[in-house]
Amino acid sequence: MFSNLKAISDMEKLSKKELQELVTKQQSDLARYKSRLADLVAAHKSLIKEKELLESSLKSLSQTKLKKSEDETSNSSQDSTVPPAADRLEDESCVGQESEEEKNQIGTLMNSLATLSEEKSRMEAAFQADKKQLRAEKMQLESVIKELQQQLEHETKAHLSEMENFKSKLIVERHQREKEHNDHGLMIRELQKVVSDERTKREKAEGTIENLKSELISSHNALKQSKKEVTELKSQLDDLKEKLKNNSENSGATAMKLQQELSELKRQHIQSSLKEQEKILEAEEKSRRLAAAHEERVVNLEARVAELSQTIGVYDRLRQNDQIAIDKLKERLIQLEMEHGEEKSDSNMDDIISKLRNIKKLIDTVNVTSEKPIDIKALLDELVQENIESTETHKQCQEEYEQLKEQFESYKQQIELAQRSNSPSKEQELRGQIKKLKERICSLHNQIDEMEKSHKKTVENHNQSLMAEKMKHKERLAALEAEWRSHVLNLETQMAKQRERALSLVKEKDEEIAELKDSLNTLIPKQYSADKSTHDGEGVVLHYSEEVARRDVELSRLRKVKLQLEAELREVRREMTQLAAHEQHLSSLLKHQIQRFEQCQSREGANLEYLKNVVLSFLLTNDSGSKSHMLNAITAVLKFSDAEKSKITQSSWWYKKPQT
Repeated sequence: MFSNLKAISDMEKLSKKELQELVTKQQSDLARYKSRLADLVAAHKSLIKEKELLESSLKSLSQTKLKKSEDETSNSSQDSTVPPAADRLEDESCVGQESEEEKNQIGTLMNSLATLSEEKSRMEAAFQADKKQLRAEKMQLESVIKELQQQLEHETKAHLSEMENFKSKLIVERHQREKEHNDHGLMIRELQKVVSDERTKREKAEGTIENLKSELISSHNALKQSKKEVTELKSQLDDLKEKLKNNSENSGATAMKLQQELSELKRQHIQSSLKEQEKILEAEEKSRRLAAAHEERVVNLEARVAELSQTIGVYDRLRQNDQIAIDKLKERLIQLEMEHGEEKSDSNMDDIISKLRNIKKLIDTVNVTSEKPIDIKALLDELVQENIESTETHKQCQEEYEQLKEQFESYKQQIELAQRSNSPSKEQELRGQIKKLKERICSLHNQIDEMEKSHKKTVENHNQSLMAEKMKHKERLAALEAEWRSHVLNLETQMAKQRERALSLVKEKDEEIAELKDSLNTLIPKQYSADKSTHDGEGVVLHYSEEVARRDVELSRLRKVKLQLEAELREVRREMTQLAAHEQHLSSLLKHQIQRFEQCQSREGANLEYLKNVVLSFLLTNDSGSKSHMLNAITAVLKFSDAEKSKITQSSWWYKKPQT
């Protein structure tokens, strides 16, 4: 029950195609069994006939023997009583009866021999038909084998041509990859040259920055001196104010003028300070924007280019500070010139009053925003209460002012000379060079990315084509192997059938011959059938021996054919194994070349700078131990094989084996 359920489950698991194949196979087996059953039925019928004949002959022979024994016993008993004349008559009658019975037995034996000869001829005809059929099948199989050999030769030639095409394609691809590798090497050398040029330019820029720093230090010193001079001027102004206070009673009008001029100067100073503050804020915002944009651009550059840009940014900030200081000095000079010009100019009272009002408005606006507001009334009272100095003291002040102006002019010329020497043309050139280098680096990076993408695409395409060709080749090999296996199985089955038929026929004939010999030797009388049996037996034995010899020759020939077919099958399998081994060898070579190509692509990136430094130190050093360590690093980066490492160690005199 369990086996039936298992068989049903197995049948359910099978697909429709497999079920159809199973049905066709069973039908072919049924047809084969039917043919064999028909042959068996015919053989069984012939054997039944022969058995009946032999039984009839045996019965007749046994009856004759019994009658003879009875006659002999009756004759022996009657010899004493019967007279000699009666004995003669009885003997004659007995002889006549025996001769008739013997004739009948001979007739039955002749009939049995005729039927046996007919069966023999029928079997010979069947054997000849089977022989012709086997020869025809053999010719068909030989033609099929020849066709298969031709197909195999054609397929091998096609495979060899395909392999040659693959080899030529691989050689072309290898040359292309070597060319691309050389181009990559040239590009890398150009990039190294660009980096060295950038390094030299950076060093030059650092030298110029150092010079500018020294100049800035000198300008800072000059600014300090100018500040000292300004403090001295302030002290001199304070002295002048004291002198003006002492002389304020004698010169009221001049005091008013001086107050107006002072207020105007304060107003202008406030305006200039506000403008300067706005300018400073704008400059700071611009510097911040420039610094942010510069930082965004410099993120993808190398560290040294970033350091150079940072130093340039520092130089920009210092230059802006110097420019602000220079602007302040210029404003101070303008203020002094305006003070001197206003001392010389004669203005009306209305203009002075309007100027004072404007100054007051400006002071009020400044007081709103400033931390230390100015008391205008107290300042005016203080100025009114001050004494005006005499004209002689005023002349002395004017002479001192002229001296200060001359000093300021000389300082201004020095600053202009320093500014000319530190002109922004160098900075602009450096920035332009940096921009060009950045653009070039970006373009080179884009080119490298594009080339890597194209190389990866080509490698993927080659891998896909290789896989497709491998699959096609495997499918062809599998199909050929399946065909050859099916043909070999058919041949083996046919040979087994022929062998079984031949052996069964030989066994049957041998059994028949042995039975006939036994029957003839035992049943035929010795006196009558001495000559006859010897003659017939020799003829039958010779005939059957000839048939057996023929069958042996045919079997030996068929065995030779089978051996030849097996040898051809082995040769075909050997060629198939050779083709498979050759294909595996080619596929391993292709994989090795693809791996080397991918390694060549991958090793051009991050390890290049490290490899350059290691090779440089390897060439410069003379120590064998350090050289061996550096060789290990170089082989690790470049991924040398064991054979290449052994070649290097054998050819190098300085190599030392690592101590364990």
